[in-house]
Amino acid sequence: LSSDASRRVVAAIRVAMRDQGLTQVELAKRSGVPQPRISVFLAGKRGRFSEELLRILDALDLQIDVVHNPKTD
Repeated sequence: LSSDASRRVVAAIRVAMRDQGLTQVELAKRSGVPQPRISVFLAGKRGRFSEELLRILDALDLQIDVVHNPKTD
């Protein structure tokens, strides 16, 4: 994911956490992703991004939609 896409994904996760009243600890329990990794992810840093991202999104009932976004020169 590009840095812009990553920021949008993190923003969507933060909104979903807020809307569902979840803390990082609660999301960690629900997703099986350790809380320190969630913290790192929410801070915009990357690690085992894809596997854990999918587990986090699944725990929040979110999905990624792929949209064609052609570059203009």
